[in-house]
Amino acid sequence: MLFHETVSGNPDGSVPAARLVSAAHAEDVVTLHWWYRGNGEQADTELVNAKVNEMLQTYEGLENVKVVLHPFAPSDYQTQVLLGLSAGEPMDILNTVSLNLYQLVEDGTLRPMDEYLPLATELTAELPEQMINYGKVDGVQYIICHQQQIANGRSIAIPTEYIEKGWVDGDKLYDMFRSDNYGKYTVTEMMDELEKSLLAVREGTGLDNIYLCNNNVMLPTSSGNYNPFIGYYDSVSGYSSSMAFQIDNATHTVYFNDMEPGATDAMARWAEWYDKGYVYADVMVEPQKVTTGDYLTTVSPKVPFEFSNGTGTSEYLTEFNSAAYGYPITVYQLNDNYYAPMTYAAGGDGITASCEHPEEAMKFIQCMNTERGKEIYNTIVYGIEGTHWEFNEDGKTIRTFGYDGPQGGSDYLYSAHKWIMGNTRNAYLNQACTQQTIDIIDEINYGDHTIKSALTGIVFKSEDFSIELDQVNALYKEFHDSLFNGVKGSEGWKAYYDEYIEKMHLAGLDKVLEGYQAQVDAYLGK
Repeated sequence: MLFHETVSGNPDGSVPAARLVSAAHAEDVVTLHWWYRGNGEQADTELVNAKVNEMLQTYEGLENVKVVLHPFAPSDYQTQVLLGLSAGEPMDILNTVSLNLYQLVEDGTLRPMDEYLPLATELTAELPEQMINYGKVDGVQYIICHQQQIANGRSIAIPTEYIEKGWVDGDKLYDMFRSDNYGKYTVTEMMDELEKSLLAVREGTGLDNIYLCNNNVMLPTSSGNYNPFIGYYDSVSGYSSSMAFQIDNATHTVYFNDMEPGATDAMARWAEWYDKGYVYADVMVEPQKVTTGDYLTTVSPKVPFEFSNGTGTSEYLTEFNSAAYGYPITVYQLNDNYYAPMTYAAGGDGITASCEHPEEAMKFIQCMNTERGKEIYNTIVYGIEGTHWEFNEDGKTIRTFGYDGPQGGSDYLYSAHKWIMGNTRNAYLNQACTQQTIDIIDEINYGDHTIKSALTGIVFKSEDFSIELDQVNALYKEFHDSLFNGVKGSEGWKAYYDEYIEKMHLAGLDKVLEGYQAQVDAYLGK
């Protein structure tokens, strides 16, 4: 004997996907409410939700489980979660993307899941150890992170024409900025070569509207957690701090980046470049990188080089960027090793303290992150086969109907972001995602050349120096960008910098550094 659970919201009143469960076990059906950041409620969300629940009936271990999808737009997610928690709305599985994991743990919103991990042996077997560790807070497991690449790289992209004509020495810049050569060149030598390249391109093209992308060259905010004058680092910015504080990977020393060796050399040069007109005049106008007739944010014939994310081989990045911009571009991958920092921005899924069925919640999280749950995961990501997408002739890759990029937007019938929903290694490759996407994940997450932070899972506390930290962060926000964009000019930057550092010390910089350093030392000693 069977019963049908009607799914509301279909225009014709029909049941697109009946959930068939043995009537004898109907009272045993477990409902899990999953809250996550995504595209918000879409026209076919309920249709897809019903299909997923139909598929769960054939998934061993979740036959009597149904899930209720609660997608929220990025701009609204934090607010909706706070309101939901305050109102006591049903919430069993919580996605932590754009939420503060450490605050959720401290507030008691998430429950420890260590006791439930034995129910998810497939998950712990398939995910790399670092991915599991990213879900720990002070050694306790609270979330399972969604697997994508755990590290970024840095690259330098140069129009091939400039290299062929001898205006830019790509090999020399690669040698100067590659991670394995950290310390081989001084900041002054690096910036001399950059300026030489810029001037050669200006002379060769006859254009004076070529501006150096200085804000992305050597700042500690550069992607890949590697910087030419500080090496590999972790940032304390994930813990209610600014980008002011980094931790040296080699020595585990906490430092204030604007006082590091080489920082003042860089500031002096950027001030000089601003005076010379190498930096566009409105660099401090929000948004800081503006596309105008005189300046393009991306690689173009008007920019001699661009430092940016660079994940994958030099050959792959060259091919990808050349295709994207429509003319030959040579890209150099600068990371000889990737660095997996102590925090993981992609977040994951945790089980709430209010969840009445944590074992089933653990099994569902496993489903979304392992090979066995691949079809269910892809249904939640892409929607229903034949309605929202179809397989290509190869039977492996797919074509989505409503969008040509890697993921759809809120204006389509249905789509979700694969990196928010689970393990991206199990996502179907579509028209904008190639096997290279998976190869990069495998190289970084499972390869032998990724350096992993020893501080993964550390939780920084600032109660003992919160007043000083607030004051320091306010000063950093006031002074840093002006100095690192050169807008004070050659005549004014040094006095401005001296004022900055004096105020920093008076505000309690040393106490903040000592407070963070003590926690790093204690964590490593533990």
